[in-house]
Amino acid sequence: MKVLFIAHNAQPAGAQLLFLQYLQWLSVNRKEIEIHVLVMKAGPLLKEFQKTGTCYLFPSGKRVRNPLLKLSISYKQARIVKALLGEQFDLIYSNTILNTVILEKLASSPAKVITHVHEMNFWLDQMSQKEIESLKKHTDYFFTASKAVSDTLEERGIVRSDETYPVYVFTDEQKLLQGDQQLSLKQLLHLPTDALLVGACGSEYFRKGMDWFIPIAISVLSKLAHRNVHFVWIGVSSNEEMEFDKRLSGYAERIHFISHLPGASLYFHEFSLFLMISREDPFPIVNIEAGIHGIPIVSFEKTGGTQELLE
Repeated sequence: MKVLFIAHNAQPAGAQLLFLQYLQWLSVNRKEIEIHVLVMKAGPLLKEFQKTGTCYLFPSGKRVRNPLLKLSISYKQARIVKALLGEQFDLIYSNTILNTVILEKLASSPAKVITHVHEMNFWLDQMSQKEIESLKKHTDYFFTASKAVSDTLEERGIVRSDETYPVYVFTDEQKLLQGDQQLSLKQLLHLPTDALLVGACGSEYFRKGMDWFIPIAISVLSKLAHRNVHFVWIGVSSNEEMEFDKRLSGYAERIHFISHLPGASLYFHEFSLFLMISREDPFPIVNIEAGIHGIPIVSFEKTGGTQELLE
């Protein structure tokens, strides 16, 4: 079976990392599947995607103004599309709703198209009606990251209730539990061994609720000033506004931001509590990683798939 997998970019975010893990698993455990990967935009994970099978990088001409360069990029795009159509794929798997442009270009392929939806209202609101209609037109089957995502698509009139298939995220449990238990956030942050860590992990997107992290920390620390509690967010870099808020809080030495930490989930074992404070999140993989370590998770209601996991 020959399958084209489409990634919208190669950034180290949740959906992309999950997609990469899926391809890595397939490449080892399903040798009968011939893997082809189309990456729509380059990023740090590109080399890892290239190891999983035949890989194509789609040239982007979005911000190009030079007419000759724009023409050259259009020619290269057309060549890749022609090459992909010539492969006669049995199946096309798109890892996001954001790939409508390339799905339109591949519309003449007889292959069935699966769109795996990892987005909810925040991203749907940023799509035009034309893009949504294109998504519906060029998708044969919708996989969703959670029932919450399925419900959102149904409420928006994009699918009927019987047209979606929830496929929950996964992670490599053995790799996580057999990882280096000597990896220590406490050592990294020069904290005492008896410190209690309240953790969070995610990128700097608005919907991740990072702006709530410091107010929550202040609320807790003001009640537990006598305890050695520290709040640690992995995945964001400190900026002027955050540093200002930290200084005003009176707990600057108890609130920490770590911009990038390779293998971040291998450090979760030191957390006493995990905060999932996203305004909206389909089914964050970090919840699975925290859960494998047996760490309690605190989340808001009706914000996505976390509630399904906790229930």
